[in-house]
Amino acid sequence: MTRAQDLPHVCYRPAHGNPAADGWQQGQGENPCIWVACEQGLAAEGRLRSALDGVIDSRLPPGASIGWHRHTDSEEIYYLLEGSLTVSVQEADGQLASFRLLPGDRHLLSPGMAHAALAGDEGARFIAVLARVPA
Repeated sequence: MTRAQDLPHVCYRPAHGNPAADGWQQGQGENPCIWVACEQGLAAEGRLRSALDGVIDSRLPPGASIGWHRHTDSEEIYYLLEGSLTVSVQEADGQLASFRLLPGDRHLLSPGMAHAALAGDEGARFIAVLARVPA
């Protein structure tokens, strides 16, 4: 068992900053997170045997955003708990789309799908689940 205070608490400023993107898609503000599970890079805990790469309890204050980026070898699910979150994506065929998530909504980000996210006026709290995709 791991107590809440012993989980890794981090704050990205901004998350996935991308100065080459336009406007809010550059990433802005703070993104305080709790890594519920982590099997990524040097922070890997080495506890899981599955393809689960991470589970993040993520918060964005009003108007904060996660910059435009992509994960080539993992898929990601956003599950919105509080507030609202606009997720912009670029499909593999180059088509752009945006979705507004409300509490209880989820969105799957497929491997290689570029994406960015913007918190609404009330901010956003969501769970991000990351899973490695076999090569």
